[in-house]
Amino acid sequence: MNPRVKGLLWISLHIGVLALLAGLWMLSIKNQRAQFSNHLEVQIIKSNPENSLITKNEIMTHLKYFFKKDWRKIRQYNLHTKELEDYFEKLSTVHHAEIYMDARDNFHIDIYQRDPVMRVIDIANNQFYIGSDGEKIPCSTIYSARVPVITGLIPELVGSSIWSKSNMAYQTMFKLSTEVSKDAFAKALIEQIEVNQSGQIQLIPKVGKEKINFGAVVQVKEKLEKLKFFYEQGLPYAGWNVYETIDLNNDGQVVCKKYQQAI
Repeated sequence: MNPRVKGLLWISLHIGVLALLAGLWMLSIKNQRAQFSNHLEVQIIKSNPENSLITKNEIMTHLKYFFKKDWRKIRQYNLHTKELEDYFEKLSTVHHAEIYMDARDNFHIDIYQRDPVMRVIDIANNQFYIGSDGEKIPCSTIYSARVPVITGLIPELVGSSIWSKSNMAYQTMFKLSTEVSKDAFAKALIEQIEVNQSGQIQLIPKVGKEKINFGAVVQVKEKLEKLKFFYEQGLPYAGWNVYETIDLNNDGQVVCKKYQQAI
């Protein structure tokens, strides 16, 4: 056979094989895109299992609203996963979302919930949460979070984030609330953080009548360690409801003031 003809046949054979493979690949993609999803997996990721700001039932309701019909009747290429991610990320309780199809044609919705660190009741009696990213989370009758409640002389929040110069008071409370949430003892003890008429910060425990004078939000870890030591080592000897105030503002010691006994 003519070498030139032989070469052309060899090239033609390779081109034919490549064309066949490309055709099969395109057919595979087309078939996959034409398929319906087999199964829906909804996962809610949150740092604290006690705080549930969004439920699977709510996600399914949002899913129905987004598609205007049952998602099982929609082919994969029409599921619009990026647009659906954008939709969920506009919800105040959602930090971000990851939505995708896996190799077995399962439809996945992974919702990363915002993590509240404090609940605020400001001077105008507005109530809302602040998340770990410093963003505002509206209160709801559907959910509640076990976090310290910030009360007293708290100005109204400017905007929806605490990270502006106008919201310095919120940044201070955020720092304190975050440290309280990191400390297992303080988290179990402290129910409320109050800014009183003198502008001083007081911690109010879940049990007992005493108020804890915290002072400025400095040396937070050291003050919380002193508080823990006092409750574990000192308070059991004196008894509960004996002290009116517990002061953490003195270096190396805790100063307590007893209730005045009636004469």
